[in-house]
Amino acid sequence: MLHDKLLLLRKKHGGSQQEIADLLSVSRQTISNWETGQGAPSIDKAIELSILYKINLNDLVEDKIDIIVQSKKNEMKKTSVILKKFVGRICKIELSICDIAKSGIYESSVDNCTIIDVSDEWIKVDYPVKNFLKQKEMHLRLIEIDSIVAITIKETI
Repeated sequence: MLHDKLLLLRKKHGGSQQEIADLLSVSRQTISNWETGQGAPSIDKAIELSILYKINLNDLVEDKIDIIVQSKKNEMKKTSVILKKFVGRICKIELSICDIAKSGIYESSVDNCTIIDVSDEWIKVDYPVKNFLKQKEMHLRLIEIDSIVAITIKETI
């Protein structure tokens, strides 16, 4: 949900509600309402948020995309150039312990995922999960590059 993503991204960014409110020229209460789901940003404020958090606007607002972030920065910097070479490849991504905005669970890897896109901050993957009928479905995840510990390439698609 958008409100979960906004809270997670603000905490990753390290700003208080007041600091983000000042940057966007809104009240602290407005930020609080957005983060608790009691309201949503207008399109112009959503665009400003996507620029501030360095995330694609579609990825920010799309409910079907989970976000994985690392609270502490690791040494994996500026790897997007290398990762872009793996777009379209199937891989296993090892993660440091991280929050997943939508479900709030912790995990250490995403297996059999296909790298869809890479930016300076994020890697978007499509991965298989089984639904309640035990049928395979594909889901999207947006993973902060700093949360990646290792990537094992399995094959091309």
